[in-house]
Amino acid sequence: MEKYQSTAVKLKRVFSVKLWQTICETLPIIVFYPLWGHGTLFILVMYPCFLGRILFPIMCMIGLYRVGKEIGACKKAAVLCFVDAAALMLRFKIENNSISSAMSGTQGVRLFGCGSGIEKMIGAAHNAGLFLMYGMEKIADIVHAAALFLMVYFVCTSVAAVMKELGAEEIAGSAQIVWKTQLVVNIFYMTVSFWPVQSLIYLSAFEDLVASVCFLAFVYKSYHALGALNKNGRVKIKNCGEKTE
Repeated sequence: MEKYQSTAVKLKRVFSVKLWQTICETLPIIVFYPLWGHGTLFILVMYPCFLGRILFPIMCMIGLYRVGKEIGACKKAAVLCFVDAAALMLRFKIENNSISSAMSGTQGVRLFGCGSGIEKMIGAAHNAGLFLMYGMEKIADIVHAAALFLMVYFVCTSVAAVMKELGAEEIAGSAQIVWKTQLVVNIFYMTVSFWPVQSLIYLSAFEDLVASVCFLAFVYKSYHALGALNKNGRVKIKNCGEKTE
């Protein structure tokens, strides 16, 4: 059981990284409108969060890969974490290009359907490019949602199997609630991505925060339980992560 005690330290690092990632994902939504127009303050808050959304998934991937040395399925979760990060980066890139293209190509859009033959071709090409970027953005959304759900699923089911083996039945039972919550949230996220009503966007962000907190709570209780192993290889806990005397 010594390998599982070392796993506790690795899971704790995953928890810490995932916590900071959640903060970087949530904080911009909360402060975006209050800080809009406050140039320097806006940059000081938003840019570190943006960098964190790139850096922390990579650190989470490394952490999950190390956990995978003892809990095999976590290596699959690490790969999916990489896919998720790549999909998000691609989405940000496409989104920025779409905004730039829309701002710089408004003349081309106005020319579409009027003017000379060359002007019509320019307008049509511009609109086709925007449509293509929209399609790629939705594909990135689908990949992100699928990879995130599968990452959570593999972590929850594999860690829950270890918890059950070690006698932490309550923690093992909570894993199913966590990955099912993530599934529901991701389905709603995909619905909102194709129907972007502002109120639904905020609701989706709130649901995503709830799913992240559920996952963090599961990882927190799991690494505490692994750190509380006794000499007989059983978890010395009364309730969720609470050690006995």
